[in-house]
Amino acid sequence: MKTLMKILVPSLMIASSAQAELAWVKGPFWQAPIEKNISIKLVTKHKDLAKTCKTYRELILNASGKVDLDATEVDYARTESEGFLGGKFAVVFTVDAEASQTVNAANLTRANSSLRSLQTPDPLPYYTQPVDEIAPTFIVRGDVEVLSGQGSLTGVSKSLGLKQTKTFFTGEGYQTSIKVYGRDLACDLLLGQAALQFESGAKVKIALENQLKIDEFYRGLETTTVSIFAKKKSATGRAALFGFRAVDALSSLRLSPEQTEVMIGNLVEHLFDANMQRNSQWKSLGSQYSIPVYGTIDAVVNVRGEK
Repeated sequence: MKTLMKILVPSLMIASSAQAELAWVKGPFWQAPIEKNISIKLVTKHKDLAKTCKTYRELILNASGKVDLDATEVDYARTESEGFLGGKFAVVFTVDAEASQTVNAANLTRANSSLRSLQTPDPLPYYTQPVDEIAPTFIVRGDVEVLSGQGSLTGVSKSLGLKQTKTFFTGEGYQTSIKVYGRDLACDLLLGQAALQFESGAKVKIALENQLKIDEFYRGLETTTVSIFAKKKSATGRAALFGFRAVDALSSLRLSPEQTEVMIGNLVEHLFDANMQRNSQWKSLGSQYSIPVYGTIDAVVNVRGEK
């Protein structure tokens, strides 16, 4: 997995957390707002890392904070192994699950609060839902970017033309471990002078009771459709009869006549093709047809890992 590095200009530094960015995840039968940027807190059990970092900084920087070594010497210093076992220097960071979940619970609450100001009517019944849970997989999609602030050790490496050392992810979700190769990056993460940023998959879930409410509505339409198709009517006749039956199904939503008409049209387009035959939203098992309503949607989020 390729790791990229980006050095921020001194005035920016490293922000304390990811910036808020609201996004919508959309599925066939519901949508929900999410916080696009997810923060995770990284910790390490490496007992001597602070001492290692002090030694490394003193080795590559003189009293004035300037580099006296050349690129080859710095690269050797940041990657040479500890002890006599050979190999390359590496430190394992893990996700602090409790701290990370606390931060992201606040993000979830903030995203759901945006529903109060939503003015656009739902195109389908019960379509807009609050999120019950966002479960990032922390499985990296694409590259890992290293964000570094002024005075960082990764910044020194970059200034000498050295490539960023690799990171290696294992596990999934809040059980993820990240092996960091290179003293420069490990020390910057430990001291809060760098952050890892990457795209990750995530499972966005709505509450079970809301999923069941949506499912119940479409179960009713399944029964209605069976009855309509049994009458052997034309496509126009099916559409008209479906619309007539749907008025009753939508009565609990307390829509205006105009809103009811629009939503019926949306349901017809969403569930049937131009010939009023069942479309791909339906699943078949033999002669039985159903409209599956799932409570989880796959999404992509931006993850930022830091101290």
